Amino acid sequence: MKTVVYTLFRKDSSIRTIRSVARVLRGITEQSEGEQLIIDQNEQRQRYALIASYERITF
Repeated sequence: MKTVVYTLFRKDSSIRTIRSVARVLRGITEQSEGEQLIIDQNEQRQRYALIASYERITF
C-alpha cells in the first residue's frame, strides 16, 4: 500500500467540479480508506490535492 497525491491546477474549476473528479478517482481506487480532499489557495489559483491510498492505479 502506498500513498499518492493527485494535484489538479484549474483556474476555472469550481469546487463542485473538483469534487466530481475526486469521486471518479475514488471509484477507480481499490481502497477508499484515508482519502482526503485538500483545498488551498495559492497565488490566485486553487490547488486541489486528493490523497488516496491504494495498491495500484492505471491512467
